[in-house]
Amino acid sequence: MISPQADHPGIAESNSDTEVTQIAVSKIMEEHDLLWVQLLDVDDAGHKYGPYSKESIKAVREADRNLRKILEIAHSQGYSIMVLADHGQHTTIDGVSGTHGTDISEDLEVPLLWVNNSELGDILNLVS
Repeated sequence: MISPQADHPGIAESNSDTEVTQIAVSKIMEEHDLLWVQLLDVDDAGHKYGPYSKESIKAVREADRNLRKILEIAHSQGYSIMVLADHGQHTTIDGVSGTHGTDISEDLEVPLLWVNNSELGDILNLVS
């Protein structure tokens, strides 16, 4: 819904989080007014292996590294940021994979961080 409103929508050919991160960094350096970035590896791992699996934890750690790269560049270019997930996820009844779309708290609880550029700098310094 937002892509048509962005300056120059870009799509990662492979849709890997690493490629998406590279595109995001390059777009930030071009100084666009709005950048919408979606990292998908955590969601994919959660659906395939379950949200608390070792594969999902690995995907979360990699997403953190990618997000840090994006946030550092965004801060250096004067951006304010909003970070959020599109939904939560819970383990399926069989315990093998993950799903969402219910009204249980695991599906409904979504983290949100929304800060201006100055606050972003403070956060980056805290988690160095």
